[in-house]
Amino acid sequence: MEKNILSEFWKLLNQVEDFYATGFEDKHNPLSGDEGPGRSNGADGSGRPAGSADSLEQVRMEVSQCTLCPLYRERRQAVA
Repeated sequence: MEKNILSEFWKLLNQVEDFYATGFEDKHNPLSGDEGPGRSNGADGSGRPAGSADSLEQVRMEVSQCTLCPLYRERRQAVA
């Protein structure tokens, strides 16, 4: 029972870390014994899952349309 709770807690911690680090869920090694966290680097080494290039385009579109602060007045190019 305790092992199951620890595994679920480990999974939750990994998801929170991924959310704050990249916004994408990443693959992690399961908790076993005294092993530390294991983190994959994604297919392209960026830390993001494969196929997230479309997400960058989506972010570029959101940034280019954002007017929440005065920075939008001087913006010429959202994301290079």
